Amino acid sequence: MSWVRSMGMALLIIVIGYLGVLVGIQLGKHDNTFVAKELERDQDQEQSVGTALPLAPAPDHDRLLQAFRSTDDKGWRIEYTAMEIAAMRTVEENKDYKKVLERYISKQLGKQLVTFQTVSRQVNPREVLVTTTDRNAYLLQMEKWNKANGIWAVTGANQMVMDTQGNTYFVAPYRSLEIAQAPADVEKWANQLLASPEARQDYLRSGRKTYVFLKTTNSSHTDSVEIEEVFAQVNEVHISYQSLEVGAEDNPLLINEYILLEIDYAADAGVTFTESIRAPS
Repeated sequence: MSWVRSMGMALLIIVIGYLGVLVGIQLGKHDNTFVAKELERDQDQEQSVGTALPLAPAPDHDRLLQAFRSTDDKGWRIEYTAMEIAAMRTVEENKDYKKVLERYISKQLGKQLVTFQTVSRQVNPREVLVTTTDRNAYLLQMEKWNKANGIWAVTGANQMVMDTQGNTYFVAPYRSLEIAQAPADVEKWANQLLASPEARQDYLRSGRKTYVFLKTTNSSHTDSVEIEEVFAQVNEVHISYQSLEVGAEDNPLLINEYILLEIDYAADAGVTFTESIRAPS
């Protein structure tokens, strides 16, 4: 009987051990899945921050970066005083570049973050591409100051605006005016330009609008100007236009001696004029 009892105990121990192995395997699978999900979350964290008010469609980071790289406007440099740096180094959160980035977007820029992505090959300094809920895109430079307790700071920034298709500019709403239809200050300005004998391209900011004036020479009654495209980018309006010569036998109503545009955009960085190849008569 003792022998039977011993065999029974041995079998019970083997069964318990086997069940333990099965449980361990299942727990191991759960742990591995958990770790994989954590890694995936960390990798995706730079791509998207929350889902509230997303851009439509999702921003194309590669195209945004290409647009930033191709512009001559490199944005603005951010400087800090010795007193500011001394205060910043005492904040433990400033050692986390993500927290510094999020605070800069929300506090300094007053924006709500949608996505961010490190786009530079080097870690320090690094460039971070950011999009916000109001369809702004920023290319930020961040530096880690090892001599200041290893804190991060935003040291440079550039900005672009995206339209609803994700392009890094937007078509500025505009309308053509007769000079007499313009506000008094604009009318006076435009009449002075119209009196000039040579061809002119100029602009005037008035309030939150920009007025653009183009004219032909006064010596020709067959020269005309035509607008091809109007768009805004980085606080600047771009005007593409064409000068052409209308045949004397053509309808004189086709001739634009001048064009006055009222654009619903404050071009704080000015207006760039691009004239295409003059069309043959």
